[in-house]
Amino acid sequence: MINYDNLRSFAYSNDKLITGAPRGIAVCFSGLGCAAVCEEDTDEGELFALAGGLRI
Repeated sequence: MINYDNLRSFAYSNDKLITGAPRGIAVCFSGLGCAAVCEEDTDEGELFALAGGLRI
């Protein structure tokens, strides 16, 4: 089961960059077989966070 504690083991999330409650959620599907999970925040994740968007 995926929960907040293990989310980053399965997918990138910019949740730590957002202040306050998210204003929206963007789900990006990289396709099946995409073995790379971002360890660091991406430029796109930072841009979404500035607008209050949660990117997963």
